[in-house]
Amino acid sequence: MNPATAQEAISLAKGVVEKIDNADVETVIMPPFVWLSEIKKTLERESGVSLAAQNMFWQESGAFTGETSPLMLKDLGVKYIMIGHSERELYLKEDRQMVKDKLNLAIKLDLTPIVSFRPSNFAELASELEDMTKRIDDKSKIFYLYEPTEAISTQGAQIPPKEKIKTFAEIARKTLGENVVVIYGGSINSENAKELILGTGIDGGLVGAKSLDASEFINIVNGLK
Repeated sequence: MNPATAQEAISLAKGVVEKIDNADVETVIMPPFVWLSEIKKTLERESGVSLAAQNMFWQESGAFTGETSPLMLKDLGVKYIMIGHSERELYLKEDRQMVKDKLNLAIKLDLTPIVSFRPSNFAELASELEDMTKRIDDKSKIFYLYEPTEAISTQGAQIPPKEKIKTFAEIARKTLGENVVVIYGGSINSENAKELILGTGIDGGLVGAKSLDASEFINIVNGLK
């Protein structure tokens, strides 16, 4: 739920898009719902930055007060949807069936889902990946996020060893195909991003707290060369 005002959100987005200088990296901004329209206007005047939403509901429409339809998000120009972030499980008791329903609907509507996985036991990861995607023919349409809860800055910032990130990627690619997109999230900053992403052979990262600092976020993106 940051930034707190539209002006702050617009200023942050402008600060990022004006100084991104890495054509090899796709940059995505994922603001709160209420700022999506304003951020879209900023991105339309710039190039190379995509728009994402932090969540969606598992139905296209209906009497679900307080929720947001993926059709509404698509109409706003959203390309990516975050699904199953650990904070929704922690604070809102979102279960994996809800995540699966959202995932299937996002694929149906041609949105790219970024789906979070937090395996406590890598031995069970392959079966979870298979179960989560069993109704989806093209597994490469999903971004698979390794997001250990303890690595999130608000939950302890205990970054896992690189070997764990590599293991997650290896299992995901072996289970779903070599062309699937694997990313990591949890306490990424400009000092560790290159090691955690390029150093582990994955495809990208989900930046949390440091995304609220334009200079830091720019350094993360521009440093991935």
